[in-house]
Amino acid sequence: MEVQIFSGALNKNKSLMAQAKIDANRGDLFEAFFAAAVAARFVKRAKTKSAKRLPSVTVNDVNAILTEMMKGGYKKNVNDVGSAVIDTVTVNVSIPRKASAFLQTKSNWAKVSDLRTGAINFANSHSRLNAQARGLSINERQDIIKVIAAGTEDQKGTKADVKIEVESPQNPDRRFRNVDYSLKVSGGEQFHQVSGLGFDKFINIFGEMGLDVSDVSAKYEKSLTEFFDKEVYTKKYSSRSQAQSSGGGDNLKKSAKLVYEKAADILQEGLNAAEQIVLS
Repeated sequence: MEVQIFSGALNKNKSLMAQAKIDANRGDLFEAFFAAAVAARFVKRAKTKSAKRLPSVTVNDVNAILTEMMKGGYKKNVNDVGSAVIDTVTVNVSIPRKASAFLQTKSNWAKVSDLRTGAINFANSHSRLNAQARGLSINERQDIIKVIAAGTEDQKGTKADVKIEVESPQNPDRRFRNVDYSLKVSGGEQFHQVSGLGFDKFINIFGEMGLDVSDVSAKYEKSLTEFFDKEVYTKKYSSRSQAQSSGGGDNLKKSAKLVYEKAADILQEGLNAAEQIVLS
């Protein structure tokens, strides 16, 4: 097991602590917003070929595309500027079940508005993306522009990648090749990580933050030991799905949750004490 501490999850700022309560990984959610914003950049085009800047991607643009993505997929035909030639923009994104369920409820989007804002800022400011989008909009060639969410880097949820694949059935434009775009996930910055199952790992990593979580040591060991009898942590599995079906991963998360909740309680006590000092 890897013990990972993220500044967005244990920040001493109350708003960030509340932000961490959503039942989905922020990196997975960002992947969807990122793909929607990049797709919007290719769909929203200038009115004239001479225009040097593309119109800005807005919250409404991203919301509209993400809505279609959550319905099962996004596909949009859009004319080249001043031409009858039609390009097709598609989005292909596969995110975990919890993230998908979270995004299916549109009212949840406001809870992670910072992720959407970050994706929009990227779409409007990234020079290479904007140059690629503008070039494909005025080349008067039929282009199939595929926006593919590649998944958060090394499954830590701190960096998202979107791949752009361009296909031209006739007369391909080699100036606009496939490009990968990456962006750091805001609020998910990891500042420490250690590996191992022993409670001493939690003592060390939280100790460096001035947090004493030793009170939950017995509960953690009990929760973890109860599962050891099944040998799920020492067996070798033929596939990832087989290992996941053992329940070992869920038990590790359940055990570790005891420690994280203790750390969060200590931080909350500190915040409350600080408020009382200020008010007095």
